[in-house]
Amino acid sequence: GEFKDAKQDGQGTLFAANQSTISSGIWADGKFLRAADQETIKMEKSGGVYIVSIRFNDITLNAIVDSGSSDLSIPADIVSTLIRTKTIADDDFLGQQTYVLADGSKVPSQQLRIRSLKVGNKIVENVVASISSVKGEILLGQSFLSKFKSWSVDNEQHTLVLR
Repeated sequence: GEFKDAKQDGQGTLFAANQSTISSGIWADGKFLRAADQETIKMEKSGGVYIVSIRFNDITLNAIVDSGSSDLSIPADIVSTLIRTKTIADDDFLGQQTYVLADGSKVPSQQLRIRSLKVGNKIVENVVASISSVKGEILLGQSFLSKFKSWSVDNEQHTLVLR
């Protein structure tokens, strides 16, 4: 891999004596930072939840990281804006689904496809979203998170880690 001042620095792989990989990815000053395919996104803590900036269909907004939400959830007024700006089309609407909320109640909701969703430098295509009440928040749910090999939250660093 790459070195600077006789220390690992940049892209590199550390191998064991038996040639198995110990760590492969990004290094700085001799310390392993992260896997090359890993993205670390800074989150803001607000009212007990974590917020990340997301970009979908060329619009950037904030979303709550919500692993309990089965799909990306988008308030109806934002969907209206997406329709007006022609960033979603009729063929992006997928039909209706019934969702079970945290309080156990069941709510029917229209589903739609978000063609491109970007968080940090990670871009995911064709993410299923549900339309929530105008009073709702954007929820970054499992229809996005499950597209990754793994994801985690670093509570100490306030980061979302996507692999």
